[in-house]
Amino acid sequence: MARSCTPIPDRTFVMGMIEMAEFVELIPRHQANAYRDKLDLKFCERNDHLKSVSA
Repeated sequence: MARSCTPIPDRTFVMGMIEMAEFVELIPRHQANAYRDKLDLKFCERNDHLKSVSA
């Protein structure tokens, strides 16, 4: 996501992979939630960076 010019599709894809892994019980719920939190943080950082560059 760090180099993506449009982070929304990347976030959607990764969130889907986390959901799938949780659904098939490859990762426990608490770990999936931790991944979601990290993903949201990275998404916000990238989005803010892109907004500051375009301004």
